[in-house]
Amino acid sequence: MGRIKAILFGLAAILIPVAAVLSHRNIPVPLVLIALAGLPAFRQLRPTPWVLAAWGLAAWAVVTVFWSDYPRAFDWPPYLLTLAVLGTSAMLAGGPRDARWIAAGAGVTLLLLTIESLTGGLIRDLIPPEGRPDKDDIATARGITIMLSLVPGLMLATGLNLQKSFRWLLGIAFCSFVCAASFGIAANLMAALAAFAGAALVWFSPKWGMRTVLAGAVMPFFLMPVIAASLPPLDTLLTLEEGPASWRMRLVAWKAVWGGITDGTAGFLIGHGVEGARILGERLGEVMIPGALEPHHMVPTHPHNIYLQIWFDLGLVGVMLSLLTIWLAARAMDSAAMPKPVAMAVAALIAMVVIFALTDASLWTQWRVAAPLLGAWLILVSSREARREAAA
Repeated sequence: MGRIKAILFGLAAILIPVAAVLSHRNIPVPLVLIALAGLPAFRQLRPTPWVLAAWGLAAWAVVTVFWSDYPRAFDWPPYLLTLAVLGTSAMLAGGPRDARWIAAGAGVTLLLLTIESLTGGLIRDLIPPEGRPDKDDIATARGITIMLSLVPGLMLATGLNLQKSFRWLLGIAFCSFVCAASFGIAANLMAALAAFAGAALVWFSPKWGMRTVLAGAVMPFFLMPVIAASLPPLDTLLTLEEGPASWRMRLVAWKAVWGGITDGTAGFLIGHGVEGARILGERLGEVMIPGALEPHHMVPTHPHNIYLQIWFDLGLVGVMLSLLTIWLAARAMDSAAMPKPVAMAVAALIAMVVIFALTDASLWTQWRVAAPLLGAWLILVSSREARREAAA
């Protein structure tokens, strides 16, 4: 069994850079390999309250398929069940050696993506098949999104396992910002800056810094409805010409989704079901945003805001379950007495996830879910070594 686990972690470490650089949608594969290594421990699991709440949220999402208008809604229950089992079993797997393997894979990923950033995508250009340059740049930017989710855990593992690690940590931070500023995805740079700010807050005040970061994760559930409701009418938004077209598209989507949320009591309370926002976009049709190269659905495949997506797809019930999960997780972290480096890594990952949730991510995109879970795994397993060092 030990050899099998070593093979699984070795494969996961090798596949992380392959996925992030060349095929970002396949990043769930390394997470599944890690989860398979943790399955034997699943039988002894005693789930904590926040894990039970997270399972409850997944179960509610399964229930909503019964009134979702998405044609393939019933494809989602097996995925959500698998996510709950494998996501949990992954957190039961691994030790310090395994964390070093995954950290090495993350380090190689960072190096390769830095080369891509400095050369404008040389590696992807050299490896067939040849793709459209704009599509290749977007794919590489998505790989950078994945890599950024791994950076807090990579920095934690590096700080624990290298002598005189400050220069290494500085190099990781520098390369991360080089990558985040490349290929035109503003959310990557915003997430990197938010991660730095979250870690800095915890450095200055571990207790209140973490509470501030967690408050930042909760407040958008209340603020996004207010922001969306306060936006100008759709007719006005569709004529605006100031600012990047991609961000004006987001404003249009947010306003349209909020209009759908408040259109009927049942939808507000229980949501419109899995992939409901996607169906709303198809129903509303395409519009032309001034400055855009082609028409877009008023709501694209998702509203580029997970907070509003939860409101629309899962309703008030989904929002309450999400808040319960975060609150219980916050209580667990508040009482965990984490060493400062661990708390900084956790805060950085949370702050980063919040930015992506506010601007760019979708609740139903598998690689979007797998990337932060993989980053959380690296922090969790590395933190066990950090706790041992703190106790020594």
